Amino acid sequence: MLHGLGWTAAIVTTVVCVTSLWKRSRRSLAVTATALSLLSAAAIAAVDWRSLYVRGFYREHRQDFVAPADRVRRGGPPSGDMAGGPTLPTEMAYLSGNGRVGTMILQETGRRVLFVPAGTARGCIYPGVELSFDVYDGCASRMPLADGWYWTD
Repeated sequence: MLHGLGWTAAIVTTVVCVTSLWKRSRRSLAVTATALSLLSAAAIAAVDWRSLYVRGFYREHRQDFVAPADRVRRGGPPSGDMAGGPTLPTEMAYLSGNGRVGTMILQETGRRVLFVPAGTARGCIYPGVELSFDVYDGCASRMPLADGWYWTD
């Protein structure tokens, strides 16, 4: 949970500042700084930042997700590869990590599924129905976005 350069820098800076305050006999400030640092770290760690980002991205670009979803509804040919498939138009390529969109028909259900990859085995998926099955490399629906779209990882 605590990983990355940002956490390391925050911890080191806090320790240096609190130690400096403690040595200067400003112990009440050192205790206050420690308490505020711990509360801030707990608040930051408690937030599901990925969920906030994914939902915000979808809300902001909702209209651009309509065209790929229409492709599924029209029944365009499956690409056979969830991460491959046809290239998105230039103005919509930012929706996908590789600029492509994959369409498959799941053998288990016979449903057509569209996958807009954000990375390896994660991205936005459009089945148009609620997901309750594994879709790609063992990833399952993580959270519903809206309009039949889900985030998977």
